[in-house]
Amino acid sequence: WILLAFGLNGKDSEQIQAFQAFSQFLEKETLAHRRVLLIVDEAQNLGPELLEELRLLSNLNKDKTPILQIILSGQPVLRQLLQRKDLTQFAQRVMVDYSLEPFNEADTLSYIAHRLQFAGRETPLFTYHASRMIHLLTGGIPRLINSLADLSLVWAFADGRHAVDLPTVVEAAHERSKGGLAPFACLEGEATVERAKAMILEDARP
Repeated sequence: WILLAFGLNGKDSEQIQAFQAFSQFLEKETLAHRRVLLIVDEAQNLGPELLEELRLLSNLNKDKTPILQIILSGQPVLRQLLQRKDLTQFAQRVMVDYSLEPFNEADTLSYIAHRLQFAGRETPLFTYHASRMIHLLTGGIPRLINSLADLSLVWAFADGRHAVDLPTVVEAAHERSKGGLAPFACLEGEATVERAKAMILEDARP
């Protein structure tokens, strides 16, 4: 898989042959003064065995200088995975560790506005309280913000609305949650309901 990602022919290669091919590729790139960076997304899905194989790849070096940099990107469970005793050697090789915390409400509003602006929208498309509701239902998690905002856009378009307001967001979230698979917060907790009511009342004021 790694060979294919770098445009190398790894089809039907034995493990030793694949390792040698990748080693030669790294040496060639190093001589050309090019840095090789391997980025693994959703790395929590690799599991201990494949992570151990990545650790072995990190041993590749030239004149005691590492010639391969690896970036792992994943969900919070990745951190838990790397805390396993059998992955201690892997964890000891991690040079930088960073976790993206959920956005606060102000960050969520700015994030939605930025995504729309980047897409070419010059005027607001989500009302102020619609954006606040998205934050309330997603807990400020960027992936969930993207999901609910996209769903709300589709919902508004289907209803022929020219903007996404608070009721649209609530309707879209409720419709998505009917099957029990939606990751959005339910409007059933007392604190959540009270906040939602306050936002709805405020939104209704002239």
